[in-house]
Amino acid sequence: MNLGVFRRMVLLPVIVLLVLPCTVMAMGNYDSKKSTDMPKFVVDPSKDIVIFPDNVLSVTVYDEPDLSVRLKVTPQGTINYPLLGEIRVTDLTVNELTQLLVKGLGDKYLVNPQVLVTVAEYSSYTMFGEVKSPGTFPLRRNMTIIDALALCGGVTGIADLNKVELIRYEDGQRKVYTISVKDLLRDFGKNQGYNQPILPNDLVIVPEIKY
Repeated sequence: MNLGVFRRMVLLPVIVLLVLPCTVMAMGNYDSKKSTDMPKFVVDPSKDIVIFPDNVLSVTVYDEPDLSVRLKVTPQGTINYPLLGEIRVTDLTVNELTQLLVKGLGDKYLVNPQVLVTVAEYSSYTMFGEVKSPGTFPLRRNMTIIDALALCGGVTGIADLNKVELIRYEDGQRKVYTISVKDLLRDFGKNQGYNQPILPNDLVIVPEIKY
């Protein structure tokens, strides 16, 4: 047998045995690093979703098609649900409403009702003017005007933060609030009473600086 061939036959298994553990260790390290980037648990967002006027709710009751409906929350914050009548839902979370329906149906009409409530259509607000990503956005819990500005990417370099306008309709009347976001940011934590909450259908306009 050729000496070179013999050496290759002997050395090849040795090289494989030496390289294979390193490869496995490298793969293990890669998987370990990758797993640390993944969430350890999944949070059900429905537990914390707050219901607002103009939301469209989807209510599903297992094996009860007549009780499985889509309902729009009225401007007054109520829904009219079969058998239970008018229910005030504004400021309830989806989970709280689910429990309320389970109790109401279970007390009088059904045995161990299985209820699922989701928000089919969200209330929204609109950002306009000198913001980086103008548009209409879904309303989130406890949002303020500063939150709204942050979520649309912030403002442009020519934005006038002293004269931000918040426009909303209250009792059918159009009202305009002029807010100095610059003052809010400067005095953050001191005058947060002026950090206006964002309500359904609000319009926030950030004007351009006028020299």
